[in-house]
Amino acid sequence: MRVIAGDYRGRTLKALKGDTTRPTTDRVKESLMSALVSATGGFEDLCVLDAFAGSGQLGIEALSRGAARVCFCEQGRDALRIVESNLNACKVDRSRYQVLRSDSLKLPQRSGLPQFDLVFLDPPYAFEAKQVFEWIRAMDEAGKLAKDAVVSYEYDRKSAQEVSVEVDALKWTTVSARTYGDTAVVILRRS
Repeated sequence: MRVIAGDYRGRTLKALKGDTTRPTTDRVKESLMSALVSATGGFEDLCVLDAFAGSGQLGIEALSRGAARVCFCEQGRDALRIVESNLNACKVDRSRYQVLRSDSLKLPQRSGLPQFDLVFLDPPYAFEAKQVFEWIRAMDEAGKLAKDAVVSYEYDRKSAQEVSVEVDALKWTTVSARTYGDTAVVILRRS
């Protein structure tokens, strides 16, 4: 894995060994970032949440491209060490990020969080789409999503039908929906 563009371009990033996390491939990440630039007008000054951060690569890519601040949320102790290691390897200024050891599903109840302009959701594939979309609604109701927030949700292509039902029920605008082998990504904007 590497940072694709921006200030930290070309930096190699570590990931946990084994199948505890599922890092986004460079090909998917490059396509995703391009779609997000179109959806947001660019990363400059965005406040970003990298929920289920894993290695932190999506949030680091956003920082590299100009995001003002990223909150990395991960409950696994080993994964958090990897996130910190990757941030240190890129020499990211500590004022630009926060690392939370927490269950991402509990963030709607957490106080002291800013409003997020962009959210990366790449939960374990075992999470049901219904659970993920309930989380999006809870974050919105808690006032933790900006009025024009964009959410990127990466999921197993086998869940496409379930995700489609939840996307329709959410009533947000679908900016992009793409499939890359077994991986699918939908980008949604709060209407």
